[in-house]
Amino acid sequence: MKAVVLCLVAALAWAQAPAPDSALAEMKARGVIALDALTWTGTEASVLRRLKRAERLGAFDYLRDKTGTLDGSAVQFETGQGYKRLLLTVRGHERWLFILSQEARGFFEKRGSEAKFVFQITDMKKVRLFTDEGLLTDPGVDLYLAAKRRKPVFWIDTYGRPAGTVRPPAAGTPPQAPPKALPPPPGRPPEAPAPTPGTIPKAGVVAPSDAPDPRAVSTVEALLSAGGLEITGDEARALGAASGLPEAEFLKKTTIKAVPWPGGMRLFVPGGDPLLKKVAELRKR
Repeated sequence: MKAVVLCLVAALAWAQAPAPDSALAEMKARGVIALDALTWTGTEASVLRRLKRAERLGAFDYLRDKTGTLDGSAVQFETGQGYKRLLLTVRGHERWLFILSQEARGFFEKRGSEAKFVFQITDMKKVRLFTDEGLLTDPGVDLYLAAKRRKPVFWIDTYGRPAGTVRPPAAGTPPQAPPKALPPPPGRPPEAPAPTPGTIPKAGVVAPSDAPDPRAVSTVEALLSAGGLEITGDEARALGAASGLPEAEFLKKTTIKAVPWPGGMRLFVPGGDPLLKKVAELRKR
């Protein structure tokens, strides 16, 4: 009998955790616990986690968009650190989940699920997306929000058939991404002419029978591994023109690296160089 009593006391102590002042004040502000409460239970802690999860999922923006206000749905909480933080209340969470669930019902009905049985929809692992009360479960919220973001998602409809935002596979499991095809073998463009001194060389890798110098290969690998970017000769000339300098002077002052390569030159802008931004702007045109 004494052992049973001790177990009950231990269970009660676990269920009602000592409450730090800041956490206690936050839970009261959200409406999770009564204003005169001194502790909270494990169930109330779970409610708090769901409110914070809804905040991360964009509940504030969603409620503003759907209702035009956050009155009653959120409170300004004094953190004690010189600033206030917006908190979702229990009432706000209920409002967010109800509106989102109604929207989700319409979504699934438009995609072939029978309205009176829509709460029986599950994900591909047979986990229900709605409760008996018609509210989205946590997996249901995740799936529907992913669908709103136009991501491919799949579910089992009210007829027990696989359905999805894209055509589901016949086996009822999400399709695997097809393997990437191997790139075609490099071609053999014509031999590049030797560059004229004081001018930007024409870039372009030529693939003659001779292999590149190992030192050139090491230089290219080092440039690329350090965040360097290979550019074309036209891009190098455009950078030179944008600088307003003659080509010969631009070549002296620029950080562009020209690496000798069989049949031509390879041009690189080193990693971290401001010219990288200018190259990106050129390629957007």
